[in-house]
Amino acid sequence: MRHTAYGVVTVATTFQYWLVNQNGHLLELDQNTQNLHELVQEIRHALRPILFNKAAEAYRHGQSFGFGVVEMSPAGLVCQKKMFAWEQIAEIQVSNGRLLISPKKGGFFSHGSVDTAQIENLEVLLELIHKVKEAQTA
Repeated sequence: MRHTAYGVVTVATTFQYWLVNQNGHLLELDQNTQNLHELVQEIRHALRPILFNKAAEAYRHGQSFGFGVVEMSPAGLVCQKKMFAWEQIAEIQVSNGRLLISPKKGGFFSHGSVDTAQIENLEVLLELIHKVKEAQTA
């Protein structure tokens, strides 16, 4: 979470992580958690292959898979209720804490942009996008 002064300048960044198990129980990790960054890295390392395989399997079966405010499917990406078909996407990148989707055609308002803090399992989403785009160019 970025904290800004006057709505413009980032003055501080805090980190919050939420883990939800299959029963819906929530565990919150924040700045007060001892060795937060090391713990988060270990959790990510352990969960990433599991989450990637689950998302990839859904994709292979023609299903969509949600990453918070972004949804991915064989048809493309939905970002804040706006559909971007794979063949219409020129570039996808992360810049200044935002996921940016640039279409091949269109004006200023045809782009997609969302704060990465609102995207669940961002690393898994980016890896899956890379695999999809790689397969399209092969």
